[in-house]
Amino acid sequence: PIPCVPWQSRRAASINAEYMGKDYIGIYYTETWELVKTFEAATSDLVDLKWSPDDRVICIWDSSLDYKFLVYTPDGRKVTQYSAYQNALGIKSVAWSPSSQFLSVGSYDEEVRVFNNITWKILGEYQHKTPITDASRAHVHHSR
Repeated sequence: PIPCVPWQSRRAASINAEYMGKDYIGIYYTETWELVKTFEAATSDLVDLKWSPDDRVICIWDSSLDYKFLVYTPDGRKVTQYSAYQNALGIKSVAWSPSSQFLSVGSYDEEVRVFNNITWKILGEYQHKTPITDASRAHVHHSR
């Protein structure tokens, strides 16, 4: 099964697949659709992935039943791995800043954690207990 095909990178595409109970990521050169690299992801049930806007790294995250994300280079080198807690619902959303300097990770504990791309340490943790609805009059800006 091939759960998703994120097309965020302009030069490469990635496909995550499961084979024999293990998660793999395939990197393809988009000019010729040639498979450039395949590597195993250190996940139990890879849910999704996002390329950084500068195409230097890929963030992948595990099932929503576990809070765990990993960052890999396109050649398969693991840059970092982070887990905030265990035995509770995990990651809900992931977003890169346009400059690729920051990674925001929203989770089911109603927190957003912001990481920097140098040390991968948390720069800030923000709680969001009140849901935003269409009727809330909130102005939400989203950039891609």
